[in-house]
Amino acid sequence: MVLLYVIMPQMNGLEILRKMREIDKSVKIVMLSGMQDLRVAKDAINGGAVDYLTKPVDIKELKELIKNSVKDQIDQRNDGFSEE
Repeated sequence: MVLLYVIMPQMNGLEILRKMREIDKSVKIVMLSGMQDLRVAKDAINGGAVDYLTKPVDIKELKELIKNSVKDQIDQRNDGFSEE
């Protein structure tokens, strides 16, 4: 799971999101921003982000996202192993 800010020096977080999705479509990316801009949030979700959180981040919500992401990764790895 990747937590990625929208506004960063030298490169926009949405650009990084697109590049990361080109490299690995399975990575879970959550965008973080100090702005409550619906257009940016829609761009992030349409670009492949699994969620868009605004600051201040709700810690319970963030923990739940991380927990679900880890569980999904474990489930995906376990699906690759079959019992004989």
